[in-house]
Amino acid sequence: MPADMHIHSVLGNPGTEWFLHYEKLAQRFKELGVTMIRDGGDTEGLCTRYRSSFEDRGIRYLSPVSGICREGRYGRCFGRGVRTERETVDMIRELKREGADFIKVFVTGFMKTGSYGCTCTDPPCFSNQELRTIVEEAGEAGMVVMAHVNTPEEILSAVDAGVLSVEHGYGTTDECIAAMAENGTFWVPTVTPIAALSGESDPMKRYLREQLDAVRRGAAAGVRIVPGSDSAARMVPHAVSTLREYEFLGQCGLTAEQLDANAALLFERTLSMVK
Repeated sequence: MPADMHIHSVLGNPGTEWFLHYEKLAQRFKELGVTMIRDGGDTEGLCTRYRSSFEDRGIRYLSPVSGICREGRYGRCFGRGVRTERETVDMIRELKREGADFIKVFVTGFMKTGSYGCTCTDPPCFSNQELRTIVEEAGEAGMVVMAHVNTPEEILSAVDAGVLSVEHGYGTTDECIAAMAENGTFWVPTVTPIAALSGESDPMKRYLREQLDAVRRGAAAGVRIVPGSDSAARMVPHAVSTLREYEFLGQCGLTAEQLDANAALLFERTLSMVK
């Protein structure tokens, strides 16, 4: 029962009407046997508007409607910008009204392909205290928090703030692994997108090697590793990349049964908060 806990359904539309795009997309996932999906959201909330395309095919589906990003910073493709704490709190409540199952927050950017050890956003979009406020306010609204986050310092900040899941987590160290294990934080390492880009630069090759090694160490330490392909990211086609992510995580010693169980637990932990 494959699951994909990190997709971008809004991407990959060749220009067709949105209803048709979602119908075709959901059918592709169904044909590959995917039973659970967690979306990454989009600025207009299309993922929520067309969630029935998945649910009508028996696919369990979760969506944040839209992510939350710092105004003018990374995340504008999938998130709505906020400038102040008051705007952030109001945004969480608005997303809940629009049907969000959880909150997604962009803490950092993505890795630069031409250099190693940095992301597109420096300093981070949200401080530890701001993340704590987001987790607290989301909890008051009956939701958990998914954090798009990279680099050791910001992974530790997000875990300390109480996010339920770390998305990507490129740059994960042993200290990050210990913190995720101790806090029961789920990790969705999205190996597939960096594997897809690994032929383009030496830094991306290094990111891939180190991510696979970190996943191995994380699994051995008891971190709940969850499959998520980041599907429809660059060179990451929908649906088939779900199976590829399972293959990468399998190389790290994780069985399909373990990955399915972790995805199901993440799904249920998210639903258990919904009021």
